[in-house]
Amino acid sequence: MGELSNKIVRGDFSVLNVDSDPESLSSTTTALRNRGYVVLESASGAECLRVAKKEKPDVLLIGPGLRDIDSARLCAQLKAEGTLRDTPVVLISPSVPDSDSVGEIPLTEADAYLIQPFSSEQLHACIFSMLRRKQAVASLAQGRAPNRGSDRGEVTESARTSGEEFFRAVTENASDMILILSKRGLISYASPSVERFLGYTPGEMMGKSAFRFIHTADLTRAFNDFTNAVQMKELTIPNSFRVLHKDGSERILEGLGKNLLESPTIAGFIMNVHDVTERKRMEEASRIFAHTLESISEIVTITDFEDRFTYVNQAFINTYGYQRDEVLRQHVGILWSPNNPAGLLKEILEQNRTSSWSGELLNLTKDGREFPIALHTSRIRNEKGEVIGLVGISQDITDRRKAEARLRESEAKFRDLVEQIDEVIFTTDPEGRITYISPTAEALSGYKPEEIVGHPITEFVDPPFHPKIQARLRNLAAGKLEPIEYRVRIKSGEFRWVRSSGTAILEAGKPIGMRAVLADITAQKRAQETVSLLSHAIKSIAECVSITDHKNNILFVNQAFLTTYGYTHEEMIGQHITIVNPRAGAVGEVLDSTLRGGWQGELVNRKKDGTEFPIFLSTSFVLDENADAIALVGVATDISERKRIERKLELQRQNLQESYEQLRQLELARDTLMHMIIHDMRSRLFVLMVGLEFLEKNELDHIAEENRRVLHQARSMTTALTHMVNSLLDISKMESGEMKLSLADGDLTKIARKVVSEFELRREERRFLIDAPSRPVDISCDVDVVSRVIQNLFENALNYTPADGTIVVRVQKTDGGARVAVEDTGIGIESSHLSKIFNKFYQVEARGESTGLGLTFCKLAVELHRGRIGVESEMGKGSTFWFTLPAQTA
Repeated sequence: MGELSNKIVRGDFSVLNVDSDPESLSSTTTALRNRGYVVLESASGAECLRVAKKEKPDVLLIGPGLRDIDSARLCAQLKAEGTLRDTPVVLISPSVPDSDSVGEIPLTEADAYLIQPFSSEQLHACIFSMLRRKQAVASLAQGRAPNRGSDRGEVTESARTSGEEFFRAVTENASDMILILSKRGLISYASPSVERFLGYTPGEMMGKSAFRFIHTADLTRAFNDFTNAVQMKELTIPNSFRVLHKDGSERILEGLGKNLLESPTIAGFIMNVHDVTERKRMEEASRIFAHTLESISEIVTITDFEDRFTYVNQAFINTYGYQRDEVLRQHVGILWSPNNPAGLLKEILEQNRTSSWSGELLNLTKDGREFPIALHTSRIRNEKGEVIGLVGISQDITDRRKAEARLRESEAKFRDLVEQIDEVIFTTDPEGRITYISPTAEALSGYKPEEIVGHPITEFVDPPFHPKIQARLRNLAAGKLEPIEYRVRIKSGEFRWVRSSGTAILEAGKPIGMRAVLADITAQKRAQETVSLLSHAIKSIAECVSITDHKNNILFVNQAFLTTYGYTHEEMIGQHITIVNPRAGAVGEVLDSTLRGGWQGELVNRKKDGTEFPIFLSTSFVLDENADAIALVGVATDISERKRIERKLELQRQNLQESYEQLRQLELARDTLMHMIIHDMRSRLFVLMVGLEFLEKNELDHIAEENRRVLHQARSMTTALTHMVNSLLDISKMESGEMKLSLADGDLTKIARKVVSEFELRREERRFLIDAPSRPVDISCDVDVVSRVIQNLFENALNYTPADGTIVVRVQKTDGGARVAVEDTGIGIESSHLSKIFNKFYQVEARGESTGLGLTFCKLAVELHRGRIGVESEMGKGSTFWFTLPAQTA
């Protein structure tokens, strides 16, 4: 503890604490008194002036928001008081400005600032620095002031000019970064080296607040320190801060600052800074390394070339009983036991001069107790590769020695034992060559022991695991070896997983081999892989999975369960399943059914927020190796959306059913009306037809030529209208299912030829062709109906085929019946019409006496025969209408 700290503890320094807030005043006073300061209190500015003049405190601490006076004005009044001018004043500010506005430092006469909130350590550090500065200023006042005559009147113009050039050359070529700040913390000069340190060019920093480049964690301290520094004239102040590089990385800068604000040449606060980031990182790494050495259980020592201790860790102190000052600079021989082999100490020390040494020996504690250690030494080199010392790492192997002694005593029993156990026991030499393996190796590997002994262990190990085996052999000096898992190749060429644990075989403290036990864990590995896969699957699936015990207490739930119900894992585990379904009767029924073999069904469950929703649950039980049920598994799916869709579909079904019934009634009424109209029309058309035929036969000679043409047109139109009415009647019967087919065996080729012959009078220049096999194409059909189908298709082709075109009727036998196609070389049909071509009254382009019913009749007639009908067409090339009929029409 320094002299200044001792004085504080003795109560040699007083602080006047001024604050209008009683709670803040009390807490600050308590913190200062706990540090040893004598604290005077004042609740107002007026009282502060009175107490300060009377008591002459060493430091004045002024809080924010005094009721009777502004803190800055109070500070000015205190500084104006002659006896208090040199008394440090610390102002407490309620907040720190941000990095962009921190340049606006309050222009008060305070010596330092504390930013709220602050800790008791920060408060003490601030007061301590004020006392230390006060002492430093007093010491400077007692010495001689520097002679500044030459700076004021004795410098020639040429000297001044050369001085500026020298200053510029020095600053612009300096390896350190030089900054000049204004009283408000704004950067007025930055040397070119700033770009190497922070990535910014000098131009990017000029005019900016220096505090915007400081790490936010150091901003408050930087603000306080700079505020204090600008009050100290020409005092060199060391400091370090974390700053932010242009690329966003963090750097640590360290340097000196000097207040030359009143210097006519500088007129600023000059800072000479260098980057200590790497050094700080090295220091941190050194601290971590030192802490590690002090924390590990191994004994670590460092010696010089005279074999004297220069470092020992805490494990050394705990083991040997020495304090550090008792052993440092002492020769290593103070630990040496006389029971070690003669010449061993000399051998170790000499070998350490050129290489390392590893082995076992006996050492003595401070109280004379002898114990064995395993020691490994290495040489320490500096960055130039020069040996600068020796490090020794050792372990107390007392327990291991005892264990080895017991192991040697049971050596005879060991072989008898290993012959009986299932695990494979083997030994190796230091190079890993197998010197013994138990007979059980044959069951594991297929090799007899004599086929294995004498071979390197790596010969039987899967190559990717060789590094594990080699590392184990290198670490034999460690004694007991940690278990490892690896794969071995057996005689059949397959691989099996084994777990190996073992120890080093020692002789005179040196490892001469390894003794290990192998256990076949192939089945376990496969089980682990299966369990891992199932576990991952259960955790990942979208269904809610829960596992409960026999009392329905929850043992496990997956993430989907937690997400659906809104609980955390901790809230669910151990809870009864009624937490999600409070209906005890339903839960009991599910449990009973599950124990009898399983349960499936729908339930209504409840989320954490009380929302109820439907689920589909499937349960089963988990059996152990004895086929006893040890847990219950439930897999549930939230069916809220499904239920909503089902309700919506049911409503739509009902609406469709109602619409269908209404439509059916309308169609029934339409069909009834159509039948009445068609029958009535057909009766009247029959009378009209008879009358027209009578006129043509009996009265034609008495009718003028012009009227004969009218009579002929009337009869043609009457015939066409009768044909349309008959077609409508047939279509209506087929649509309502009233039309019955008169089935008989018919030859489609014969039917087609008869139909084509009926159109001979309308052939003109067209070519009519029939492509049919020589043998009859017999089919079970209504001959009259099929004749009308071919007739309608042929007439349709005739209407759209030019006079010099061709119409081909193709008849062919198929595996399932027969196919008839009517091809023409007409104008063709656009693809947009093809899907509607068979609709009732649909016409692409009316030609001849078409009614738009012929193709509709064809479709219904073919489908009534359980056949299929279609059309293929290409504009400008023609169309093909085809239909197929099955061999038998049911």
